[in-house]
Amino acid sequence: MRAPGAFMHDCAVRMQRMLAIVTLGLVLMSVIPESVHAATGTVVGNLTMKTLPMPQYSDGRTRTIRIWTPANYDASNKARKYPVVYMHDGQNLFDAATSYAGEWRVDETITAMMESGYGGAIVVGIDNSADRLNELSPTWPRSSNEFIKSPSGDKYADFIVKTVKPFIDKNYNTFSDRAHTGVGGSSMGGIISFFIGLRYPAVFGKVLAFSPSFPLYASKKYLAEIAKHDFSKRNAAPRLYFYAGGAGDGAMSEGGIARSLPAVIKALKSAGYPKAELTSYVWDVAQHNEGFWAEVFPTAFEWLFLTDTDRAVMAAKTLALGFADGDSLTSVTGNLTLDTAWDYGAKVSWKSNLPKVISARGKFTQPTTPQQVVLTATVTVGKVVRSRSFTVRILAR
Repeated sequence: MRAPGAFMHDCAVRMQRMLAIVTLGLVLMSVIPESVHAATGTVVGNLTMKTLPMPQYSDGRTRTIRIWTPANYDASNKARKYPVVYMHDGQNLFDAATSYAGEWRVDETITAMMESGYGGAIVVGIDNSADRLNELSPTWPRSSNEFIKSPSGDKYADFIVKTVKPFIDKNYNTFSDRAHTGVGGSSMGGIISFFIGLRYPAVFGKVLAFSPSFPLYASKKYLAEIAKHDFSKRNAAPRLYFYAGGAGDGAMSEGGIARSLPAVIKALKSAGYPKAELTSYVWDVAQHNEGFWAEVFPTAFEWLFLTDTDRAVMAAKTLALGFADGDSLTSVTGNLTLDTAWDYGAKVSWKSNLPKVISARGKFTQPTTPQQVVLTATVTVGKVVRSRSFTVRILAR
């Protein structure tokens, strides 16, 4: 079990370990052009690094961003566009070699979805810096000023909206509208993602807020900030996924974060947040680290970004026949079941090219002689329908 206050200790240690790397990057990469990293190490797909100025700050700081595109991304194919998710702590997203304590496996997750029929996405990781706690902090009153001295989350949010996003939309094949644009992160990255979603709901239609650090702030103040919004208005409420673990008993533990969520969710709903656009998940045993965030990311990404069309295509493409013991594709005697890596609650009905062979629910008749048939499964998700056919030989029983 993680000791109370451990996640804040993690933040401090994280900064110490990353300081040398970030400082060197700021010195060496202020004016050099982007560099493209091939799929080496644990990176799957294409990873491009670019350093951008941060004019929102007056001290001349810059920031490295990591732009991940799928392996089959073709910059010249302007007809094929991708949704984009902007994520914080970019060093931790794609490559174990640059991460603090393991990576999110964002590249592996989206690649696996694409292999199953998903169209793909672009992920932009914004690296953290020695000023991480301030940059990723909303300007809400804190419960303690011990860790966050000069919050500048408003400037950091403006950097993403006014500098990073325009650069990405100009140079990559993106869908730039809110319906295809998300922001996400964990811990301080989770709280700033929530803040950005509330500040720019017309820009970001998806918000992934993992382990958001609400206990660092005065609850009456941020709940009052939430209450000022009218989420019933058009485009005022981005699709929002909250996640927290349950490990630890203290206010600053992962469990403490989980206990802060019900009041936040209640305040959102009281301000008119649409029920269908908000969900939350608490994993009772989970701690505050990248390994658990990586485990939950596929579910959160699916809920945020995948449409019913995506789900139907993926369910149909990964559909396989489930056989009774001893059966195989060429000798079927038992009933069929749906076996797919991405079922998404899909409804499946069956039919055959021969009459009275199989019921819509996948139950066979009892033929007196072996029959080779074409079985077609119709997969329905919402109002979207896709189908897939199988040729099998049904034996007499």
